[in-house]
Amino acid sequence: RVAFVVVAASTVLFLAPAAAVFRHADRWRREVDKVTSLKMSRRLKHLCATAFCYAFGWEVPFVHLVSYAEDAGHAPSRAAGVVVAVGVGGSAGRILSARCADAVGVQAVFAVLIFVTALVDVVLPWVIEYASALYVYGFVVGTTAGGIIALTTPMARTCLTDTSGLPQASGAVYSSMAAGVVAGPVLVGLVRDQIGSYA
Repeated sequence: RVAFVVVAASTVLFLAPAAAVFRHADRWRREVDKVTSLKMSRRLKHLCATAFCYAFGWEVPFVHLVSYAEDAGHAPSRAAGVVVAVGVGGSAGRILSARCADAVGVQAVFAVLIFVTALVDVVLPWVIEYASALYVYGFVVGTTAGGIIALTTPMARTCLTDTSGLPQASGAVYSSMAAGVVAGPVLVGLVRDQIGSYA
């Protein structure tokens, strides 16, 4: 429980600053940013920081969720079924997030996906004993993860004034995610080893 709360807190940490940065996008778009976008763009730096914090918690369910469910008393077969729910949600998330981004804007959808991820991570420890809640959690986390993957490159595009640096900007964001993906599950595993269980 403590580990998942820590993960949620790390995801929320950059949520408000990131939302403020993306809200004031037009004010910060300068012509000079076209030349120094990859080095000086505040929006890109904030996006990379947000990507790291999100990925820090994003990979934890994929690595620890089955063991966490088993610790909570669920049968291994049921716990493994949650991974299937994550996969189904991931497929749905890519389609739904793209549709929503077309309708209301990529920045708004991106912020909502991060917020929903943090919310379900906070709620999970208190509902883990219910099988239905476990499956819902798996589907929601899969949906938000799929959506984030689908919108990462469009989000990187919002940090630039043209598309010339987009491949490098996308690479910077995905590299930031990679660091979080490595760090998150390891830290949660260390906390679990110290406490003796996920509960």
